Amino acid sequence: MAFYILNKEKGITSNDLVIKLKKKLNIKSIGHSGTLDPFAEGIIILATEGEKKLLSRFLEERKTYSGKIYFGKTTDTLDPTGKITEEKEIKDLDENILKEIIEKDFLGKIIQTPPIYSAKKINGKKAYEYARESKEISLKEGEKEIYSFSIKKESNNTFSFLIEVSSGTYIRKIAYDLGQKLNIPSMLLELKREKIGNVSLENAQNIEENLKAYSSNELLNFRILNVSKEMIKKVLEGKEVDIPLTEKEIIVKNENIEVLLKKVKKDIYKLEKRLK
Repeated sequence: MAFYILNKEKGITSNDLVIKLKKKLNIKSIGHSGTLDPFAEGIIILATEGEKKLLSRFLEERKTYSGKIYFGKTTDTLDPTGKITEEKEIKDLDENILKEIIEKDFLGKIIQTPPIYSAKKINGKKAYEYARESKEISLKEGEKEIYSFSIKKESNNTFSFLIEVSSGTYIRKIAYDLGQKLNIPSMLLELKREKIGNVSLENAQNIEENLKAYSSNELLNFRILNVSKEMIKKVLEGKEVDIPLTEKEIIVKNENIEVLLKKVKKDIYKLEKRLK
């Protein structure tokens, strides 16, 4: 079992990449670290077998994106894949004005409403499915955090950006909301995910390459210990075990069994989840 750090190309879905990796490795079950829209590109982390149960760690991590925002036009999807819903001529949009707005309204904790074309589920159905059926729905606001957000003028209508955000933040919505502060239609033009936590796009591989597999220890810095069958049995029974370590979480294994433990008090660990 292992993690794979891949670079998703534009024009394919995250699920397309999962299918390709399944075929390449001849494995039936693979999970990923969070969906990227088909028009977007960048880093995605996939995992096989027991490592799939640890993917939630990457879902919770900060994400860093680069891309471009277009001012003067917006679409129903807030990106280039949708139908144009509004256009407006823009003259000499000032980079400094945008920087002031970002400093005032787009740094720190924000309240964000997900875009209608999103995978957010309502009554077991994805929001974009309602949107495609032209059905009106209400999406709940949520608190997100923007840790850094820089922007640079590329042309009168197009600005490049680099942003670091908390998990679950919609960059398309940020691009749209930024334009709304100026009463200008805007949309996300390009998007690339550069980092998931401390894992960078520089480490990513293309699916066609001979892929390097990463362990839990390499990506999540878990200490992995070989322990006795007796200890594994005790852990699986839900009992606490004495292991004199400082880590908050560790992985212990014996033969084909692998278990994630969490520290409950000094030197005492207990079952968090079975990985294999």
